[in-house]
Amino acid sequence: MAITQPLDLEKIFVVNLAGSQEIFTFVAMLMVGMACAYFKFSNRNAMILFALFTVMMATYLQGLYVIVILLAGMSTFYTLARLIK
Repeated sequence: MAITQPLDLEKIFVVNLAGSQEIFTFVAMLMVGMACAYFKFSNRNAMILFALFTVMMATYLQGLYVIVILLAGMSTFYTLARLIK
């Protein structure tokens, strides 16, 4: 087993936590949705954050997978926002 450097965040989050880039993107989108709902962002601001995050993640993922992840993140946000409000 190799020793992981303390600030090698890519290895810590992508490899150790999630397992692959696709799973990391899905988990990160869910976390963005939960954060937006927790801090009571308006729908417009949340959509802007989802769009920016999708553009960043689309650079290394396939198009259809990014759309599925975007829809999952938006549905998580709307569900949690209704539960919190």
